[in-house]
Amino acid sequence: MMTFPSNLFDKTPLSQVMRDNPCTAIDVGSAGGIIADLNPIAFAVDAVGFEPNPQHFADLSTEGHQWRSLRYLPHAIGGHSGRRTLYRPKFGNSSTIMPPIAAIGEAFDKRQFFDVEETSEVNVVRLDEALADVDIKNPDYLKLDVEGAEYEILEGASEALSKLSVIRVEVSFIEIREGQRLAMEVGQYLERAGFRLMHMVELNPWRVRGYRVHPAVSREPIRYSRGQLVHGDFLLMRDPALFTGPEQRLRGAFLAMAHGFFDHAERLLSDPQTKALLQSGAGPINIPDALDAASRRMASHVWRARALTLPRRVVRLTRDAMSLLKPRHRARNSERAK
Repeated sequence: MMTFPSNLFDKTPLSQVMRDNPCTAIDVGSAGGIIADLNPIAFAVDAVGFEPNPQHFADLSTEGHQWRSLRYLPHAIGGHSGRRTLYRPKFGNSSTIMPPIAAIGEAFDKRQFFDVEETSEVNVVRLDEALADVDIKNPDYLKLDVEGAEYEILEGASEALSKLSVIRVEVSFIEIREGQRLAMEVGQYLERAGFRLMHMVELNPWRVRGYRVHPAVSREPIRYSRGQLVHGDFLLMRDPALFTGPEQRLRGAFLAMAHGFFDHAERLLSDPQTKALLQSGAGPINIPDALDAASRRMASHVWRARALTLPRRVVRLTRDAMSLLKPRHRARNSERAK
């Protein structure tokens, strides 16, 4: 998804209401920092990250952040509590409690994601237990990026699932970790829990050689090919009819806005109880006008980002054209030499 500036929605008609009703965001697998999806409402987000890899955890910092509050915890999250093996492949961001399937790395010539360089024993806890330990009672947003253990974590998080409004979960379309559940199973489980698929994010097709896939042209022996869809993220939001109360619905609307789903936010804010709660705290607010003000800010950023990418797209197209023409030039030169 496109990354937006921090606090993009600050000083808009709903910003004070957001401050008065902050969201709690849980990021499981937070190497590199809290995911930027919630940047537009960072001033109204209490962010909590879980990262079990000691090296990655040591690199995390709570200095100079944009969130309302931020803390990191070194917990490994799983479907059940106990001791588990943490596998660390050569590519450092792929640590997992699910054993990598080396044959997949060999088949796609991407062994760095699968060749285990180090293992260690870690204490694993269920998400519900981890949240209870730090007194988080009402999580609103969950990001799961745990290299194959997503389904089992969701199974062990029934309490959290009943409170969440938005979930971003990494999914795999082929089995790349032993015992992992595939994308459709994850989606169906969350559908049964009351969530609806809103968007598929950062879909990653893999080629057997290299990393440049359709529509790009590579320098591999076979220069162009589509790749096999291997992994990506699902973005899901709770069905508007399945919220438990106006407070949850209000925070769900703010999270929908942060992701650009203003129509979904309007459905939530137009609920009579939620509308009454909104008006009681902030005074008279015209909901469509308030949403439009925030949406125009986001749309302006989208327009600028699209305009700035045009030169890069031209460069890529030119490079691909030159790569495609090279064999033809060689053939013509050979004919002239004869």
